Amino acid sequence: MSDIPLRVLSVIPPMTQLNTPYPSTAYLTGFLRSRGVDAVQEDLALALVLKLFSRDGLNAIRTHAEALPTRRRSESVACFLEHFD
Repeated sequence: MSDIPLRVLSVIPPMTQLNTPYPSTAYLTGFLRSRGVDAVQEDLALALVLKLFSRDGLNAIRTHAEALPTRRRSESVACFLEHFD
């Protein structure tokens, strides 16, 4: 067997439901750690939402929304731009 220690990264993919996070990666990571495996988990869904709803993320969304021709803006986009501070 190899002398290289096993390292595991468990990933929750983006676009999952944020209000019901998948417990499987936490359970798996905990189990692997209990067996001496260097295991970590990354929640890409949470990372994506935190980036989108950051000041920079919202400003980037605003910039893209303002670049749309007015006739192509949905009601949701128009409302977002109207209420953006």
